[in-house]
Amino acid sequence: MIRIIMVDDNQLSLKRGEALLAPLGYEVLSFTGAEEALQTMVNHPVTLALIDLAMPIHSGFDLMKAMRDRNINTRIIVVSGKNRDEDVKKALSLGAQDYIMKPFDDDFFVAKVNLALELEKAERGGAAFAEAVTDQPSQLSFGVPQLAVSEVGFSFETPFPLPRGMKLDFKSAALNEMKLSDRPFRVAASQKVERGGETHFRNFVSFVGLTPHQLTEVRLWVRAQQIKMKKA
Repeated sequence: MIRIIMVDDNQLSLKRGEALLAPLGYEVLSFTGAEEALQTMVNHPVTLALIDLAMPIHSGFDLMKAMRDRNINTRIIVVSGKNRDEDVKKALSLGAQDYIMKPFDDDFFVAKVNLALELEKAERGGAAFAEAVTDQPSQLSFGVPQLAVSEVGFSFETPFPLPRGMKLDFKSAALNEMKLSDRPFRVAASQKVERGGETHFRNFVSFVGLTPHQLTEVRLWVRAQQIKMKKA
């Protein structure tokens, strides 16, 4: 069974997360402090850690530093009410793969958790994401002919793999339309794809730290693209 830990000093936040994730078949362990959560990860395998930042005694930043120092490779999603860009960047620098702003949309929260778990599988061989495809050109120091976008992130193919955690200065007309060009981007996974006798790599990038307004912009854009695809 997949084990997920939640670390938050707010009991209501923990209960809400448990109510959303436990029915999906995940084992959910909740902690109100960093020390007990860290000890659990030292002694038991944990697939995903959902970590709040503002906690008494030891913050979420402290917990992520301790995980890094102990070489704990559990995937991390920060779930926090801190919405400053510097907090998002600091969390990413300490090993977080994603950042969800509070208050969050329930469906979006579950989608982000499921995505993180799918990406774990993708690194070992194959996951599918619901996306809308745009042929608007994007730039990554070289041309990327096609970008596929979902409400949780975007993907594109390259002739070589991009390392997980790599920072991207990604330019795209689609991202401009969604007003997301200034967001921090990092590679979440790179998956090998064999097609037509050629090898490609599908790289997935997660949207990090979206505000509710930005999430709405992404959802509207994806739906508009899907409508265009159906009419084509």
